[in-house]
Amino acid sequence: METNEHGLALARAYQQRDAVLPVGPIYLTIETTSHCNLACVMCPQPRMRRKKLHMDTALFRSLIDQAAGSVEFAWLHLFGEPLTNRDFPDMVRYAARHGGGMRIGASTNVTLLDDERAAALASLPLDVLLLSMDGITAATYEQVRVKADFERVVENVRRFADAWLAAADRPPNVVVSFIDLPILHDDTRDAAAFWSGIVPPRFVLNRKPFQPWALQDALAEGISRRVGAGPARRRRTTGCHEFFRGMAVLSDGRCVPCCNDYEGRIVLGDAGVQPLSEIWNGPVLQRLRREHVPDNELCRYCPQYAPLPEHATLPVSPFQPWNELQGYVADNVLEGR
Repeated sequence: METNEHGLALARAYQQRDAVLPVGPIYLTIETTSHCNLACVMCPQPRMRRKKLHMDTALFRSLIDQAAGSVEFAWLHLFGEPLTNRDFPDMVRYAARHGGGMRIGASTNVTLLDDERAAALASLPLDVLLLSMDGITAATYEQVRVKADFERVVENVRRFADAWLAAADRPPNVVVSFIDLPILHDDTRDAAAFWSGIVPPRFVLNRKPFQPWALQDALAEGISRRVGAGPARRRRTTGCHEFFRGMAVLSDGRCVPCCNDYEGRIVLGDAGVQPLSEIWNGPVLQRLRREHVPDNELCRYCPQYAPLPEHATLPVSPFQPWNELQGYVADNVLEGR
């Protein structure tokens, strides 16, 4: 199915509040690992209770095989550092080879980019790569990226940039991504000038809004307080378009509605034993799609994914995550580049 037809079919289903969708998901988030070498203050990973593990390669390949021809964009990262999984490069290459033209994206905290890994990452068939950086001094960066060394990470970014410039085939879209945390206000203001002297002009410098993790529990509220956002719980009053465009697959194969579900609170199904098509139109997602306002432990206080009027009529947004990502990057480029 052509992308525009696919997006339009999902947009129409969303507008009509259909419970069973006539086409498959247009995006997948695939957690290639839930291991991480850092303990960042804005992330629930260091304190989440579920088991940390690398995704089984056979499961990953099965997901790509099933998604080929439907999924437009696969994001190969969730709660973990992809480069801790030694199979990650092979996973990217498999998705590029067997994904039916799906675009592929990933994110890294850059801490593991020695010469060998930098050269390998710079040559992977990724469509977009985020280099996640927060803070432009050792004091601010290490306050946020706990267990990381600022000077070493900056050198790793330089190393990757050199490898990227030297690579014949390389990710065409590289983004230095900087979360706009209230506790890093001054760093956010000066980030463009800092990074412009380090990375090639082709790299995008991106201000990424802080994600409050749906304010779903005490852990999420505590994270908001630590980064200076402060929890502001308000009951949700709108529906959610995420149930109509894609889902996330945790490293153990369980499928959840979106990237906020770090504990697997709403399990849609298990991709290790069920086909994705069965999960996509299964009873849990059907119920969530029917609800005018989702009221459950994950969604009840979530401030994200509130539908705007154009979401019901334009297939490009939010049902084409690649276009959405491109627009998001363009809208949040740091000034001073």
